[in-house]
Amino acid sequence: MNLPEGESVTGTIVEDFSDMIPVGDSSVRIDEHRRAQPRRWGIAVDDQTLVFADDPDVVALSEDEDPASSE
Repeated sequence: MNLPEGESVTGTIVEDFSDMIPVGDSSVRIDEHRRAQPRRWGIAVDDQTLVFADDPDVVALSEDEDPASSE
């Protein structure tokens, strides 16, 4: 996936939250002072972190690029 900072990371999609994203004003309240945009995909990154992304951020790897295909 492509991160906002311009980096790319690899991982595995673990959840599709598309059915939980509200229609219209899709920001969600975190607390009294903060709101955030919900993201469609939950991705377990290879460095053991979890990130959330939208469709334009997710890029499918070809078999040649996929580290798992060489195992």
